[in-house]
Amino acid sequence: MTLLAVVLHSGVIVLYRLYHNGILIYNSSSACNVSLIHLETWSAHEFRLETCTAVGCTSSPSVLTRTLERPPEGQVGLTVNISSVRSVLVYWTPVSAANGPLRYDVYFTGPFYTQGEVVLRFFSSQLPF
Repeated sequence: MTLLAVVLHSGVIVLYRLYHNGILIYNSSSACNVSLIHLETWSAHEFRLETCTAVGCTSSPSVLTRTLERPPEGQVGLTVNISSVRSVLVYWTPVSAANGPLRYDVYFTGPFYTQGEVVLRFFSSQLPF
């Protein structure tokens, strides 16, 4: 995030205050670059900048953003049990760390017959991150 010194018709900006998730993280008369490090993967963040002249202050609208995703960590434990001559039960255990929005898809392929037609069945599960 870059803060640039600005001269407006209402006066010279003399103070910058940057808030991250409601907490003041920068308070100075100098415009600057602010870097936040060691944030969690796919974490939500809110930023707001307050600027002041000699006679008063104003605030920017809040900016909401998220850090980037990473691939999931761990392995999916997949189990398939035959429950009858015409059905199977499929279940799985989730990965140890989703690192972003995660969706599990199960694909069944092969000769599925229903009244002489081939049927492909698809099931999906989306879990909260």
